[in-house]
Amino acid sequence: EAESLEYGIYKVKLTVTALSRVYVSPSSAYCYFEVVNTPIQTFILGGSIRHIYYKRNIDFKVVTSIVPDRYEPSNKLRITYTWRCNDINEYFCRPLQYSKTNRVIIGPFKPMKTYNFTLKIVIVDKSSNMIIDQNFEYQAVSIINVPEPDLTIICLVNCGGTIFKSNPQEIVHLQVLLDFKNIQLEAERHQFHWSFQLEDSKIEDIDNIKQSNTSGNMLTVKKDVLLENKTYDFIVADILKSSSSKLVLQTCTFPRNVSCVVVPNTGFAGETFFNINCTYQES
Repeated sequence: EAESLEYGIYKVKLTVTALSRVYVSPSSAYCYFEVVNTPIQTFILGGSIRHIYYKRNIDFKVVTSIVPDRYEPSNKLRITYTWRCNDINEYFCRPLQYSKTNRVIIGPFKPMKTYNFTLKIVIVDKSSNMIIDQNFEYQAVSIINVPEPDLTIICLVNCGGTIFKSNPQEIVHLQVLLDFKNIQLEAERHQFHWSFQLEDSKIEDIDNIKQSNTSGNMLTVKKDVLLENKTYDFIVADILKSSSSKLVLQTCTFPRNVSCVVVPNTGFAGETFFNINCTYQES
């Protein structure tokens, strides 16, 4: 039911029982869904900061999802993407509006400069031309004068969809990509060092929170080691190539005193429609 849930991540358990004349075989599985306070969910691939060789192009790749039920009918909506950055003397820093998510800025650029890009996403009602909702995303691009890999950290498991809201009670699985490509086959040419930072605290080595069987361009963070409702910076450095990348990840706060009712509580696979209704009770 709309507007009946508190913000946070919910865990739903589904139990399937196979019945026969000989045996009863129960099996169960879990799924997660998250209630967020904004219908727009957007992030820029590459994390919070990227390092780009000055002769290369800056290629922005943006992922956006919108809750469709909030805005019906969808054909009456217009979505705009406006880019800007912090140096008004550069043509590409002046506000520029796009109807598509991705953007390419043609190089070369001035070396040894850092541009702080802001992406503004706006949903507009076509009939009234009124702004319904908006969201902002940020990414810093550091222009370097020596070629080095464009490292990117991506989140593979427990990322919370497109907003990097992680469930601290489960593992987090991260991977490093080179120029948005898998570097597993040439891992011997790179030596990665992982670290993390909890909000304004000091940068720490990853050994205390990672699973012991992960290394190289893969990182798995253990269960129950991250704190709720906190912001973590995960940092990877390629020691041999003197390049680095950072991904900002937020952990969720779990709703308290949540009860869920599934109707009906039994059914047939592919035939029965299950209605799941969860309510939040004040403590």
